[in-house]
Amino acid sequence: MLYSLEQTLANRPPLTTIRYDAPLLDAFRLIIERRLGQLPVVDAEGRLRGIVSQQTLLGLYAMTDGALSLFDLHVVDAMEPAVTLTPQDDLLAAVDRLRQRGTYAVVVADGPRPVGILTGKDMSVFFRSLFEGILLVERVERYFGAAIRSVYPTEAAYTQALIAAFGPDKADPTKPQNAGRDLSLTDMTYLVRDDDNWPQFAALFGNREYFRKLMDQTRYVRNQIAHFDGHVDALEMDTLRRAVTWLENRLELFAQPPGAPGERVDGIQTLAAVVAGRKPPVCVGPDALLRDALRVMIENRFGQLPVLDEDGHLFGLVSQQSILRSYYHTEGLVDLLSLPVAHCVEPVDVLRPSDDLFQTADLLAQPGTHTPVVVEDDRPVAILTGKDMTHFFRSLFEGIILIERIEIRLRDYAAAAFPDAEALNEAARRVFGPGPKNPEYPARNPKHFTFADRMLFMCDNDIWPVFAPALESREIFMQLMDRARRVRNALMHFRGNLSYSELDALRKAHSWLSQRPLSGPAALPPLPDDGPPRGSGSNPYGAVMARKARTLSAGSAEPSTP
Repeated sequence: MLYSLEQTLANRPPLTTIRYDAPLLDAFRLIIERRLGQLPVVDAEGRLRGIVSQQTLLGLYAMTDGALSLFDLHVVDAMEPAVTLTPQDDLLAAVDRLRQRGTYAVVVADGPRPVGILTGKDMSVFFRSLFEGILLVERVERYFGAAIRSVYPTEAAYTQALIAAFGPDKADPTKPQNAGRDLSLTDMTYLVRDDDNWPQFAALFGNREYFRKLMDQTRYVRNQIAHFDGHVDALEMDTLRRAVTWLENRLELFAQPPGAPGERVDGIQTLAAVVAGRKPPVCVGPDALLRDALRVMIENRFGQLPVLDEDGHLFGLVSQQSILRSYYHTEGLVDLLSLPVAHCVEPVDVLRPSDDLFQTADLLAQPGTHTPVVVEDDRPVAILTGKDMTHFFRSLFEGIILIERIEIRLRDYAAAAFPDAEALNEAARRVFGPGPKNPEYPARNPKHFTFADRMLFMCDNDIWPVFAPALESREIFMQLMDRARRVRNALMHFRGNLSYSELDALRKAHSWLSQRPLSGPAALPPLPDDGPPRGSGSNPYGAVMARKARTLSAGSAEPSTP
């Protein structure tokens, strides 16, 4: 299963638990010293019995009105049922549990024993790593495209560069085989590296060997992300960051930076998209009694409240964590409930609506970090928690999972029909023609097919008979997969939260594919009488790609150049 909880929990530190019969003081100590929000509770045999959390501890404190020392109790007195899933469950199931009001953690249990825990903070870390890679790739491609435009500002010069890199079109030698400005990163790299084209880029990119090595590694990581060929590790993410910085520096030194002055090149959404339409957060003043503030937090299941000064400006934050820390470090001997909130106020991390989502995710991912508050004119307009980020990214994440499953399924069809690499290459030569530098190989490497490449390959008139027994009819196959392709492009370029129509298009495409069996190995039909492989000139999918979709949102309905 893709994105199973078992995969998500891999390489994480051992889970911290506590016995149900341990003194509650021990639970306090672990929660405070290790900055934990929740602590799974086990019995003598290590079986999961429940969970103790900051919320339950504060609930006990409020219920007893501070008259009873919590340190005199045992963990079983504060234990509550745990929300559980298994290692085999999909991460999406954990996301949905964590979105529920009042749920702050999901315990992953292998049988009766807990093996991991997932919180809103974990989701922030996961979403940041997932979407940072997509956005870095997008930025690399935009910078690269800007460099090519600066070197070939006219269509005539650009066309000649394409012909030099990819060869002429079979039907019209005055046109390139691979046309259009929307080249893939691989295509852009090959265009620049071509012996005839490189002299025009030498001043801009400098050392040719360094350029080759950096961009080859960047393309490798990009293909992992875009085609779901494994999870990207820290070193590979660093490659993308290095490529972005290098391209940005070269463009600023030797050419015009992409975009108009002040324009965001990366397309990252700001916090304004997350906080739009929200009601202002519930706040308290520093002179309010902590008893009253805690009642508001418990009744509304808030983890924190902004504290405002007399002018309505943000003064700080009172949170479950700050109250528990005060209780713990005063040995439970001070009647905090009768004191003003100011005694438990802590500094707050501040963000602006113009800040991007990844600054927020960075803050939320840091151990012990308080929940950031979004402010305008020093007045809070929203609070952002791990749950908020989970809400926002949920449809994008489901979209990622569905796209991954669709692409892998399409890849499986080709692998089943052409299990031999030589046969697959020959089939690709029929569709895309021979490579301009090495005619023994296809112009498009099947190992690096884009979504559009794979559809052009499967729908080609010469190749379709191989897949027809499993996927008939071709028309519904093309239409459903093209909707998935358009949504994929919107998602992978981070154009915002997916609409219901976009997400449902992915669900429909995935369910339709999953109901059709894989084909067995098949022989290619005989070549047509008009001679050798000709490139993709006999393919109905090109017209489908060029058509403007009428029932998808604007972000995903843009026609593409085949």
